[in-house]
Amino acid sequence: MKSLEISFVGAGRVGTAMGRELSRRGWRVHGYFDIDSESAHTAAKAVPCGAFETMLKLARRSDVLFFTVPDGEVARVCEELGDSGDFRARFLFHTSGILPSRVLHLAGLDRAVYSIHPFGGIVPSAENPFAGLFFGCEGDSPAEPIAREIVADIGGIFVEIDSASKTKYHLSASISANLGFALLEICRGLLENCGISQENAIAMTASIARKAIGNFEQFGFPEGMTGPIVRGDYLTIAQHIVSAEESGNLGIYLAGIEKIRQMLREKLPKS
Repeated sequence: MKSLEISFVGAGRVGTAMGRELSRRGWRVHGYFDIDSESAHTAAKAVPCGAFETMLKLARRSDVLFFTVPDGEVARVCEELGDSGDFRARFLFHTSGILPSRVLHLAGLDRAVYSIHPFGGIVPSAENPFAGLFFGCEGDSPAEPIAREIVADIGGIFVEIDSASKTKYHLSASISANLGFALLEICRGLLENCGISQENAIAMTASIARKAIGNFEQFGFPEGMTGPIVRGDYLTIAQHIVSAEESGNLGIYLAGIEKIRQMLREKLPKS
């Protein structure tokens, strides 16, 4: 597999990091194309490899072509490549969590297509951001061995998902990462409003969140959950409601309480 030449359309965080990590592990990373030529040159320097002035030139010199562009651009870019002329790349990949792999057929029906989506945020780092990360994967069987080897080599965990369920899959990622991040920020702000320093507020919020995640991982729901809702401590909940209204967090608190009550009824119908 490592004899295949891999290239990237899109030189953002995911594409740059993936190219760098594959190159470190002996894969032949050929180059990058990006509408922002400076981004392409920056990514190419990090690998190192080439920066190309057109997508077609890159595709004509590659065996595997990754589309690591924003979700809303994948279809347009694939269609543009398909209309540009014939090219060498026979395996087309994207890293979108919400789009099915078949969207890549816009670039050519005779290509094998696959999607590998890192189930977690990728931030700029000199270290491998994919180590220990799950990847939601689906696509054509001829491309699967390449996908499995790439995910394994960069330290990820391959999880096969149903192409028809990708919206639900991506919603899960968004709720846990994006909405969860917003909840952490609310908690940090509440602690700072108590007179706690920002440094300690961040550390305390992260600490209690890690404990909750550990309980969820070890015991699941609802066994791993603690707090006034589980205990039925309605006096404390009433005080929380007053404080939530004063701090501008009443809507999200009440929505959270109601959702927890609903899930508890479903899990413990006789309680």
